[in-house]
Amino acid sequence: MRHVAILARAPSAGGKARLTADLDASRALRLREALLLDTLAAVTAAGEAVTVFVTPAAYVTEVSSLLGGGVTVQPQCDGDLGARMSRAMETLFVSGATRVVLVGSDLPAIPSSRIADAFAALHEGWDLVLGPAEDGGYYLVGASRPQPSVFEGISWEVRRC
Repeated sequence: MRHVAILARAPSAGGKARLTADLDASRALRLREALLLDTLAAVTAAGEAVTVFVTPAAYVTEVSSLLGGGVTVQPQCDGDLGARMSRAMETLFVSGATRVVLVGSDLPAIPSSRIADAFAALHEGWDLVLGPAEDGGYYLVGASRPQPSVFEGISWEVRRC
């Protein structure tokens, strides 16, 4: 079974400071909601099972309501971004996934073909697939088995080019 994980911060919990710096609180909230909804729509277009992992954990109900039915929403574990990504992947593998692709919640224009390409590479035998971002990080991480070491020993601060 192939599965996509979206890691998301609940829109009402703040975040996306660089994108929302010039917006009032109401517009900032609407932008964060739109980013999550549009990312979900783009990822869902790939036709794979999707789970949204939410932080803070207390906001699972809020995000479930925002996304509507048909989407599984679970809390993220505690820890830094690496630990949360690793645990989300592990959770999906334990529940029966054979390949997992993980993305963030701020990719409203991600082509569904990128998701399909990642799964194709994993199907061809690659253990790990990375979609590099311009800031030096990654917009996509795919794996055919748990890869905890990939997420360890990294400073998870925002990098700017």
